[in-house]
Amino acid sequence: MIDKNCRCIKECLTARFVTFLILIAFPFGLISAETQPIGFQVKYKIHFGDLKIGNSTRTVVSGNDGNIYAEHVVRAGGLLRMLGEDSYTQNSTFQYSGNEVTPISFNITNDSDHEVASAEFDWTNRKVLFGNGKVFDMPAHQTLDWEAWYVQMALKQTESFENQYMTIVEQSKLRSYVFQDAAPEQITFRGNTVDTVKITMQDVNRNNRKYVVWVYPELHNIPIRIDKIKKDQGVSFVATSFDIVYPE
Repeated sequence: MIDKNCRCIKECLTARFVTFLILIAFPFGLISAETQPIGFQVKYKIHFGDLKIGNSTRTVVSGNDGNIYAEHVVRAGGLLRMLGEDSYTQNSTFQYSGNEVTPISFNITNDSDHEVASAEFDWTNRKVLFGNGKVFDMPAHQTLDWEAWYVQMALKQTESFENQYMTIVEQSKLRSYVFQDAAPEQITFRGNTVDTVKITMQDVNRNNRKYVVWVYPELHNIPIRIDKIKKDQGVSFVATSFDIVYPE
């Protein structure tokens, strides 16, 4: 699974990421097939308050086999490791139809390239099959891994998230979240004030755990900031650059 996903991403990057078109102005749902992106890459700085404690790069590409491949590489500094976050790479394979994403498989490896967790999605029987042998039934609402979730945020109209539930595969467990609100908010992005939509995802079982996401409608609703909050302490992923590729 790891080699296949990584190989496809590298091949797609080599073959297709030749010329980067940056800051294109329409959300996924409003653009024609001719202008649909075939891939993008977003780079983030990771902050704890005002301190930079790491960086990450998220790459999403369209494969020749009809699948979408995503890779998220996180490189943690010393303080980020103290906060319980290590360097890791997450790979995900999924498909989408309309504005719904359907995950196929995912895996996480550490910075020594050892597999930490993996899962396959059995949609016929609605089960998540983990590499450690655990099997979980999918709930009635949507189930995704984090990389598939990232693209789902870009594909759906933001107002459709409110009061909806979503389950996320996190390493070898499932966590359910409820979208509490989706409201316009201006934030500073690369030195400019931009209009975003702020979306809050509350952990259903833990009141002290939530994600706050700011999606940028003028950049395909891609999240430009993601806050991971536990016990009133937050780690922020703040976007610093985007590369978007369109069909030639």
